[in-house]
Amino acid sequence: MSYYWRQSQKEPVDIYGFSSVGLESISEFFHFHLNNISIFFTQFLKTKKRFSLEER
Repeated sequence: MSYYWRQSQKEPVDIYGFSSVGLESISEFFHFHLNNISIFFTQFLKTKKRFSLEER
């Protein structure tokens, strides 16, 4: 992530790196997590379908 090097410059950085960070790294952060979330949901839906098929 592009906000780690800012921490070494002693700029205020919160947990997610939102303070004193450009939009670029924020969008990077969201893109990364949206990818993970979409992967999680597709896996979740696949397993849910499998379970509903086994119940019948």
